[in-house]
Amino acid sequence: KTINLYVKYIFKKLWLRILMGIVDTLGRILYFPGWKKKKLGSHPKNIAVLRFDHIGDVINTTPFLKSLRDKFPDSVIDVYVSPWGEEALSNNPRINNVFVVKTTLYEKTGTSRPSWGSVFGVASLLKLKQYDLGISVRGDLREILMLKFGKARAIASYGITGGGFLLDISPEYKFGGHEIDINLSLASSLGCSNLLRDTEFFVSEELKKKTELLGLKLKKYGVLHTGSGAPVKRWHPYKYAKLISLLQKDGVQQIVLIGSADETDSVFKALASSENIIDLGGKTTLGELGAVVSEAAFFVGTDSGPAHIAAALKVPSVIIFSGANLPTRWAPQGSNITVIYRDTSCSPCCSFTCGVKGHPCMESITEKEVFGEIKKIIEEK
Repeated sequence: KTINLYVKYIFKKLWLRILMGIVDTLGRILYFPGWKKKKLGSHPKNIAVLRFDHIGDVINTTPFLKSLRDKFPDSVIDVYVSPWGEEALSNNPRINNVFVVKTTLYEKTGTSRPSWGSVFGVASLLKLKQYDLGISVRGDLREILMLKFGKARAIASYGITGGGFLLDISPEYKFGGHEIDINLSLASSLGCSNLLRDTEFFVSEELKKKTELLGLKLKKYGVLHTGSGAPVKRWHPYKYAKLISLLQKDGVQQIVLIGSADETDSVFKALASSENIIDLGGKTTLGELGAVVSEAAFFVGTDSGPAHIAAALKVPSVIIFSGANLPTRWAPQGSNITVIYRDTSCSPCCSFTCGVKGHPCMESITEKEVFGEIKKIIEEK
């Protein structure tokens, strides 16, 4: 069991760091004595894992889930997700149940919402199951309170947003590390020894057969994800259109567009020719999207959920990564992943929309540069 006496917070605002430091200090005075801490049993009967954020975050948690299953093969592992995370864990053999909770905790709106009502709503659900171990992978104070009020016997997480005094297991947070490694550090603190970094996304054979109806030539088509959850991460539709023109001239037999209907439609409007292009914008479930990506020759996308799906499926990928986040922390991982990133003066901005004229981190990436990386993938096959 690991307990940290000193906590470094992730807040940018000084007043928040000071406030949570005061709260945690007072909490430790009342809560730190050993008789207040609970030891994790060697065989927890049931485990709750909270992961309410987005598709990429959920997929980056799959190495943690595999490690957890290997450590506790007989435990019931339940994962609590938001609606957008449900299909990311469909057919995952490492877990027993996926419970979907409608919450606004991490909605992509560009603004932060406390959503304290979600704390008590989720806590009431957790209380019904009486978990031996509750885990907040993200390390969010609200999730820690959910587990505390939900009567989890032992709680494991990071105290990076406060509430560390409530934790029974709390390893050191690896600032600057990749999200996968941060998650696996939490697994290690639970005694897990299998710490492989490979992410997972499981596609059923039924869905693979369904995609055959699209007339796709397996391993001969490319998938382009033309959007992202935040405007700051998007590449211009006109650039996608010019990239498609280069691919067509090079002999790529089919190109599949995925994203929202509006995003793919914007690319279509900029195309000189739509021959051999299949538009699936807004027409697939996440599972169906995964089935299409799984049989592709290559994938091109931005810092988004589908990029992490492609990486998990081991599909050669070119990721156009914006300056909103650091690729060393968030980029999809894999030996066949190429990340194109511009380290501009304003990066990482962690913004929802770009406030710099010309959106330099994305607009400076050319279609010829992306095509060059795709060409390498095609020539290696």
